[in-house]
Formats: sequence, C-alpha cells, structure tokens
Amino acid sequence: IADILGIKFYDKDFITRLSEDTGLSEEYIEQNEQKKEFVLKNGYYNGLSNADELFIQESNLIKKIAKEESCVIIGRCADFILKDKSNVLSVFISGSMEDKINRVTKIYGIDEKNAEKEINKINKSRASYYKHYTGNEWLDASNYDICINSDLYGVEKTADLICELVKDKSNV
Repeated sequence: IADILGIKFYDKDFITRLSEDTGLSEEYIEQNEQKKEFVLKNGYYNGLSNADELFIQESNLIKKIAKEESCVIIGRCADFILKDKSNVLSVFISGSMEDKINRVTKIYGIDEKNAEKEINKINKSRASYYKHYTGNEWLDASNYDICINSDLYGVEKTADLICELVKDKSNV
C-alpha cells in the first residue's frame, strides 16, 4: 500500500525512529512494546509500567509522524490514537487461518503446526494489548473505517482496493 501510494511505511522502521527520538535502545523497545504488564508493589498497582511508558512514547510519535507526513502505520493502536483525525483511514485486514498459515510458512519457513500456534499467540497478545490501551475489542469492526478479508481478493488486489479508498478519501 505504501509503495503504491508512494508514502512511508512504518512497522519495524517505527522502532528505529522511536529509538532515535527517545534514546531508548531498539532492543529495549522490541522487548517491551505492544506488551501489557502491571506493576505491583506490596500487592497494589504502582504507577506506570515500562510498557505503559513506551505506549505513551509511541502514541506521541504516531501523532508526530501523522502530522508530518502521509504514511502507513501498522498496529500499535494507531487507529485509536489517530481516531479524531479526519485525514486518517483505519483499516483492519482479516483472513482465514489457512491463508495466514500459508503466508507464514512461506515467509518465515515455519512448519504449519508451529505457524498456527504462533499466529494464535500473537493475535491473543494483540487483542489483549489493544483492549488494555483502548478499552475496545481488537476484532470489533466498529473500531475501523473499513474491514476487509484478504482471502476474497488476495493480498495485491486488497492493497489496490485500500489505495482506491485512500485516494477517494483524500479527494473528499
């Protein structure tokens, strides 16, 4: 999508940019981002956790990037963080487990059984993280401007459809 639109894509590059902006190491960010944790002291909740602090830093960077440039941001509750911006299109792409497993086995070389286990683990973590920081359900379609099942058209055509929607929205 970013390639088609000729704009910046933030996923793993986001970690590098956050590291540069905050002075935190990329390793620290990778180990602590998009995780939900609680800090307990003597059995009581005690302030912000590392993950909470990182979420605040990420949120600030997401807002800064969105203000500076058109871009594609993957995950990180960006749909929620930017929900009040009129020039944002939030998209949720779903697909069948079979299709996800096929992509993961091809891209990462993992066997099917472990691919499914890893997909389920990551999705459970994403849902928990999203709920913790937004109060919303990750899979709830009402959180997004559009939800699309990539099984119907395939990855390339799905990207083309999303790009058409972005172009339509920017002409409004």
